[in-house]
Amino acid sequence: MEGLGAMKKYGLYAAMIAAFAWLVLFLFPVGTLYFTEAKVMEAAFLDVYYAQVGEGETEFDVFKEYMVEQGWVEVQRMGSGQEFERDGETFFVHSTDIKTIFRNGWLNF
Repeated sequence: MEGLGAMKKYGLYAAMIAAFAWLVLFLFPVGTLYFTEAKVMEAAFLDVYYAQVGEGETEFDVFKEYMVEQGWVEVQRMGSGQEFERDGETFFVHSTDIKTIFRNGWLNF
């Protein structure tokens, strides 16, 4: 029965690592949005952006403002995406890459 106990122990370790990864990937950016003036946060290790959208704003407007602050210029909007350029580089983001976490100060789940 030692093998079963060791498996449970390793399963617990795996669950703890997964929980920690979830905290880093999701809760840290969400907490930063909530407790600071930031309107957009990039998720660690993912191509996802979390946004805080106010009254009369859209995800695209908030994301454009964020990108302009980073030195990017919006080239065009195409349906569910935006294209930006900076120093000869092109960056395209789809609306599904921008997750609205807070709308008007309230969680948007």
